Amino acid sequence: MAKARKRTTIADSEPLQWTTDDWMPLTDAFLHIQQVVGGEELAEEDLRRRLVSGDVEAQERLVTPGEGIEIILLAPEDFEDSLLFPRVPPNLNSLHREAHRQNTLLRRIERLRSDGHNFFLRRAGVCRAWPMRPAEPTSPPDVQRSKQLPTERPEGLGPKAWLAAQEVYKLRGEGGKWIDIQHDLLGQIRKRLGGDEWLSKTTLKTALAYLRENGLIDL
Repeated sequence: MAKARKRTTIADSEPLQWTTDDWMPLTDAFLHIQQVVGGEELAEEDLRRRLVSGDVEAQERLVTPGEGIEIILLAPEDFEDSLLFPRVPPNLNSLHREAHRQNTLLRRIERLRSDGHNFFLRRAGVCRAWPMRPAEPTSPPDVQRSKQLPTERPEGLGPKAWLAAQEVYKLRGEGGKWIDIQHDLLGQIRKRLGGDEWLSKTTLKTALAYLRENGLIDL
């Protein structure tokens, strides 16, 4: 037996009795789902399936000017063939099928909102059903992903060469380019080090040799 939808009415003059942490607008939730699943059509179908199964809670806030806001806790069967997820007739011609495809969920949400229908999803349910994957760490374009500069000076590399190696590594990570190693690169590294004239060509070459040997640059 279908569960009765719970309704609550809040007058225009009364404050709303929910917190922003409890529920999130359907538009925001859908954009989050797209990021997780990787596409609009996939996100719409996954969202519909989870709402129909009751995996994610939803509510409608129906705004009636001069009367207030009616809060309706939606049941799974409310999404089986609804204004948000209209059923597609099986015998549509190609023209009508394309029109239906272009009538995206976000467009339907905006159209319904203009008539006072506002949909929200339980925030905790969205985060549980579609957890955001942690971003993969990025690495400089000229450095292999598995290769990283050590945090401490390697044994056998002098302090000056180590300092120069760090700056070359950073420069390449920022997309730095040079034409002549003996002049242009030396000047750039000296400038990055505050104009230190003690950085010689020999020291810079030692730093470059260390970076090449350890696969940190491909100069």
